Amino acid sequence: MPASVCGIVGVKPTYGRISRYGVQSLASSLDQVGVFTKNVIDSVILLDSMCGYDSKDATSVDREDRKERHDIAQKKDLKGIKIAIPKEFFGK
Repeated sequence: MPASVCGIVGVKPTYGRISRYGVQSLASSLDQVGVFTKNVIDSVILLDSMCGYDSKDATSVDREDRKERHDIAQKKDLKGIKIAIPKEFFGK
């Protein structure tokens, strides 16, 4: 919610994608490191540099998919992109 209210981009990555090592623990299953940026491209750049396995964090996931995020951020044409909107958003 803070990002949408402030007119910026906020990303809360999938649990385990960014190391929590060094983060002050509040609620282990909710503690995550995310980013706030001016635009989507900046978010991709930050996530690319932050994501990755960290042996110091027991919840860190060893998975590489950085190229996919880069490809998404570089997509200029939105033709073919599908967006789902839950019917509950319309009050019925």
